[in-house]
Amino acid sequence: MYTSDLTPAVLRELRAPRPYPALSLTARTYRREPDNAGDALRLRNLVSEAHKRLHADPEVSHEARKRVGEQLDRAVAEVDLAHAGDGLVLLASADEHQVWRIPRSVQDRVVLSETYLSRNLVAAAAQERPYWVVAVDADEARLWSGAGEALRPRDAAGFPVRPEEIPNDSQRMQRKGQARNLYSNEDVRAYLRDVDAALARLLAEAPRPLFLAGLPQTLGVLEEVGDTSDQWSGRLAKGAKTSYADLTGPELAAEIAVPRAEYAERQTAEALDRLGEAQGAKRLAAGVDEVYRAVLEGRLDELVVEEHYEVLVRLKRGSGSTPGSAGEVLEVLQADEVTADQVHEDPELHDDFVDEIIEAALDTDARVSFVPDDRIADYGRIAARLRY
Repeated sequence: MYTSDLTPAVLRELRAPRPYPALSLTARTYRREPDNAGDALRLRNLVSEAHKRLHADPEVSHEARKRVGEQLDRAVAEVDLAHAGDGLVLLASADEHQVWRIPRSVQDRVVLSETYLSRNLVAAAAQERPYWVVAVDADEARLWSGAGEALRPRDAAGFPVRPEEIPNDSQRMQRKGQARNLYSNEDVRAYLRDVDAALARLLAEAPRPLFLAGLPQTLGVLEEVGDTSDQWSGRLAKGAKTSYADLTGPELAAEIAVPRAEYAERQTAEALDRLGEAQGAKRLAAGVDEVYRAVLEGRLDELVVEEHYEVLVRLKRGSGSTPGSAGEVLEVLQADEVTADQVHEDPELHDDFVDEIIEAALDTDARVSFVPDDRIADYGRIAARLRY
């Protein structure tokens, strides 16, 4: 599964309590050689650790140990490390298993609990900025679900959309200079109104950035007859392509890369402007400590994070405080100050703390924006606009 599959309904199901133990295994993987040479060994070691934890835990019955272990092994058998991305999340309980490939690095970890570990998935989905692409031709409009560089076809909200009667050989007509007649055809205009209605349903059901791809005249008529063009995040309109609807996912992803990059830069500039306004209004939290306190108090309106920012912290509970309360003492550590074994064994150590903050922010309906590395270095690489 991919982070674009992490809908609110799926997330609710993942967070639902399960009979103990619900096993979560996270593994850092690498996209390219030579870094990925050790992925298989690291995964085997983590799986071995998971089986040892199942056997050593006195709260896990023999039957539960057997069933969860079998589900974990099935999950491992489905892993394709050649296409693993930056991280893997394997989930296993007595009756199911799931394999998630995510574009955000994670720390190697095995967790036994009554719920699955979801913070890495939530943070990865937020960073990947899922989006829609609709490729429109005179005889078909196809929908694609995008996450990062990956595009997959989707049937939703009435897509694919086709005219009731396909116009006669549109490419031949365009070669003969008759495209104007084609697009003045009322059947074609009615078809493009249907496309616009499907776009409206899509954005109402699953709001995401939306990119349109098609010939300039096709998109021009769609904009003329429809009502959604003010919600388009970008468009790809070139005369060089005769059929965007026939492109494969990788081909269309390459074509749409420039409009996506332009949109991302606009979003970054707007997020930085909002942080500047918050600073002027004295509603800014900057740095991991200030942001953490604010998210615990539910004061975040928008969280802004550099894409590859990671931090290791120790959370010590103060006298009379409870987990997740402002009474906790946060100490930022350097990665070389502790060993991997200490991170696994010490519950006070949190090596994916940024992901915890992202998940907590989203749980309070805060907006989360990612910006390229070093764009908010002056704010401590993580900052927030506060509600009050």
